[in-house]
Amino acid sequence: MDKNRFCQWLAGLIDGDWSFYLTKKGYASIEITMDIRDEHALQIIKNVYGGSIKLISGANALRYCLRHKSGFLALVNDVNGHIRNSNRLVQLNQICVKYEIKLIYPKKLNYDNAWLSGFFCADGSVSINSSNGELSINISQKTAEMLHPLVELYGGSVYINRAGPSFKWYIYKKEDILKLIEYFKKYPARSAKKNRLHLIPKFYELYDLGAPKAPQNSLLFKSWLIFTDKWNKQVPYSHPDYYTIIGLNPKNPGNHTDISFNNTGRSQKRNYSSYTFTLELLQPQFLTGFTDGEANFRIEISKNNERKTGWRVYSSFSIGLHNKDRVLLENVRASLGYVGNISKQGKDSIHLQVSSLNDITKIIDHFPW
Repeated sequence: MDKNRFCQWLAGLIDGDWSFYLTKKGYASIEITMDIRDEHALQIIKNVYGGSIKLISGANALRYCLRHKSGFLALVNDVNGHIRNSNRLVQLNQICVKYEIKLIYPKKLNYDNAWLSGFFCADGSVSINSSNGELSINISQKTAEMLHPLVELYGGSVYINRAGPSFKWYIYKKEDILKLIEYFKKYPARSAKKNRLHLIPKFYELYDLGAPKAPQNSLLFKSWLIFTDKWNKQVPYSHPDYYTIIGLNPKNPGNHTDISFNNTGRSQKRNYSSYTFTLELLQPQFLTGFTDGEANFRIEISKNNERKTGWRVYSSFSIGLHNKDRVLLENVRASLGYVGNISKQGKDSIHLQVSSLNDITKIIDHFPW
């Protein structure tokens, strides 16, 4: 492993999730908590500097801690000059003052630097938006200072995340993402997120062939189900940007859902907002009866001089349930073919709303049952 690239990668990881500590008694250390699937990345660091890795009780997470002076100072010297997070630089400066080390400020970030790879391992995610099939790579931060340079070097854009008090670097254009994949081939990610990066070329291959919309009894659609199963197994559940096959919607970043079929087309354990449930395809007869009792079809016809006919026709399908029935509504949505979107309505209610003509056609096709 190239030493300089490793130090750049480690600095990116530290800038994302780590913290330097200096107690009042003068004891220095560095700690990080990562998903249990990221043990490989932590073991690499431990093999170089020592330290300990411990399982956090009651969580699918690991904590790495380095207090041993020789290993700690070796790490400090290796990342000195590569740290870019202003908060982390303040912490590092306190360490440098204590041990009489000269703090080195980083040079301007350039494309050929492994820092982004480590930063992605800490705070990045890869997601697919089911409504338009758009794949995206993004990184979240509380401030935008480290995100804007990424736009200049790798493309994408930075926006304020309406789902929380943070900023996101967001890249979605196919050509930009494939260029970024070439970057990761040269500067590989070492966390579990690398598995999704490896699946991106396969996604584009299947999507370009029309696999998501292929007949459900076709081999092409079965290939898509196998792909989604692999995709959904790769994301760390504890990551704040946990998404599965339905991911971040750039037009509505706060509205995301967590659904997919496994390769048998029957059921799949999923994680949604910190709890786990099993997604199941509902029996057609049950789905028809449930729709008869709980669903609403609606058609509105109104005058609209901007239309060629002079009229506007709007159709919709909706189901409203109590929030405790979220799993049932997710199963209904999936069984109808990922139609519409589920959103919260008031304090205790959730609502499935379908207005796309293509989605409504899927629903209508169900009703020979």
